[in-house]
Amino acid sequence: MKQGYPLKASLILAAGVLGGCPMSTDPEPTEVVWKDIQADMVVHCGAAMVMCHSATAANSLKINTAPGNEMANYQSAKAHINLSAPEMSRLVTYPNNAMHGGGKITGFESPTAPLAKKWIDWIRAGAKFQ
Repeated sequence: MKQGYPLKASLILAAGVLGGCPMSTDPEPTEVVWKDIQADMVVHCGAAMVMCHSATAANSLKINTAPGNEMANYQSAKAHINLSAPEMSRLVTYPNNAMHGGGKITGFESPTAPLAKKWIDWIRAGAKFQ
């Protein structure tokens, strides 16, 4: 009878590893949608973003953070997205460009920098509004 014990323990462990029971308590990653990207813009760019990307600004990315403008903001941002090469999207590359009028934005130093990666992943997943 003792000879069967290691086999039973191995089967129980294998069931856990192969998905029979959860082995991790890590939460599932949440899907990033436009409201998360727009919130990043507000938090990391602040008042400069509101001034530099208003409806009357000289650049083509128009963001109005007043409630009710989310879809218009999303449509403006989509013009700066490259779905076939997300890491090359102007929405991701320009915040770290020396030509960016608002200066370089922390979090966009490379495609693996925290904000850049989040935004690239959002674009790669289809750049969903909701």
